[in-house]
Amino acid sequence: MDDMNETAVLQAFVDCIASSVAVVAKGAGKALIVVACNEDFLAMTGGSTRVANRPPFPIDALLPRYAMRHFGRVAHRCITQGKAQEYEQAFDLRDSTRWWRLTLKPFRDPNDGSIGNRLLVTGMDITPKMELQKALEISTQRFKSVIGAAYDAIVTVDQRQRVTMFNRAAEDLFGYDEDEVLGEHLEMLLPEGARAQHDALVEHFATSPVQSRQMDERDRVYGRHRDGSEFPVEIAISKIIVDGRTEFTAIIRDIIDKVRLLQLLEKQAATDPLTGLVNRRGLFEASEKMIHEARRDGTDFRWYNPRRPSRHLDLGVGALHAVAWDMAWAARTGETEPWAGIRRRSGPPNSEGGQVSPARS
Repeated sequence: MDDMNETAVLQAFVDCIASSVAVVAKGAGKALIVVACNEDFLAMTGGSTRVANRPPFPIDALLPRYAMRHFGRVAHRCITQGKAQEYEQAFDLRDSTRWWRLTLKPFRDPNDGSIGNRLLVTGMDITPKMELQKALEISTQRFKSVIGAAYDAIVTVDQRQRVTMFNRAAEDLFGYDEDEVLGEHLEMLLPEGARAQHDALVEHFATSPVQSRQMDERDRVYGRHRDGSEFPVEIAISKIIVDGRTEFTAIIRDIIDKVRLLQLLEKQAATDPLTGLVNRRGLFEASEKMIHEARRDGTDFRWYNPRRPSRHLDLGVGALHAVAWDMAWAARTGETEPWAGIRRRSGPPNSEGGQVSPARS
């Protein structure tokens, strides 16, 4: 079969393929000649307006200059190594940019299997995939920017409680750099006293139908700084299913300033602003606290009833005297720790009804 007939056969072959196909041969030097190609291949490169004749013609008459250099390197590597090559290439058309995955495969001699000087070039339009990938990259970048700029610390852990995300605010709050925490167990951020029950709490939340909640709404929650210090925090925790596995994300806010302010307000509410002494509200709260402590230590105030004298009267009177003296001490000094004055003197009233001396320094 002469070259003209062979080219016609190749052209007829590629015209029957419903995708972008071309046969490219190595010419003199580094020249690459398109021996046959279909209309889809011409449309792929945008070369249908640049090539007036049917093949054969130089490949650089079809491909734009920005694509030709890369194609030439891949084509020569394919012929030299005798291995298929694949890469992705964008082509700027009049009204859009299209992305293609080009595959170059060398022809082999059917008799001896040797590599010839021709390549089969096929193209697959991957524009939808590339657009989706670009949108995903933009979305991911936007997400990272929002997380990085967030005022609150954000920490995400996987099902094994290994940290997978640790934003800039979390670095500032806990004192660790991101690369020191990623992949580590969450317990490094927890006070030692909270670690024992934390696994059970996470497991309970993982199996609960609730998707998000405030963590421990009744008791104060603490975090652990790199230096070992503990600080009060507010935590909102949520969970999502990613690839069949549960991930937990905690939004953490440092509330040490809020706690200090509340403590200051509580002190101001229980203290006379002129004298600095405990006011009526403070005395009332202190008395409730002291009586509760006394009852917890075994004192039964039901023994004190002036209308029903009994052998327990002295004990009841002694207990009430002890509380009264502590309230007086609190009024003078502002110290409201239960039994503080009693412990300084002789400890809480004993079962023998030991008397409490009214003298205080």
